[in-house]
Amino acid sequence: FGVALASLTAALPTVPMRRLALAGILVLPALTTVLTTRKSFDREGSAVVMDPRLELNEEVRAWYREHHAPGDQMLALCSSPALYYDTLIPTPFTYLWPADIVNVPGAYDQLMGILEGPTPPRFVAEYMLDDKCDVPGRIKPLLQSRYRVVQQYDGQDDKQVHIWSLVEAG
Repeated sequence: FGVALASLTAALPTVPMRRLALAGILVLPALTTVLTTRKSFDREGSAVVMDPRLELNEEVRAWYREHHAPGDQMLALCSSPALYYDTLIPTPFTYLWPADIVNVPGAYDQLMGILEGPTPPRFVAEYMLDDKCDVPGRIKPLLQSRYRVVQQYDGQDDKQVHIWSLVEAG
């Protein structure tokens, strides 16, 4: 392709015309790349900002950084796996989306095992706890018996996050 373009520019009668053609050949792809990337970024940026969980994640992340001790875990319950990326903490649970908790065989029991077990996460960020995530209805009573709400954040579109802290046995 480059050889063909060079041949076309060489066929032009004057040096200034060749230089102008060569400049166009070099600038046009770069300009096209910049413009299409800009449009794509604008669309993506708008789509990302519209997700109300991202603003809540920022608040939860700030809270976690202020209150956690080394080794503490937080479980983002039934939504917003981006919290793990934002806080750089490992997830104690494999399935992060509500549909997985309900539809993957054994996922709900694994989640209950983590919450009921001898070393549950110190914090639970409850993004959504309803019939989409807790079909049997066992999670909320368990949270109420082992944890207490220490923070609540209200977001857009009626989105809320409750941060639960493990009640120390003693």
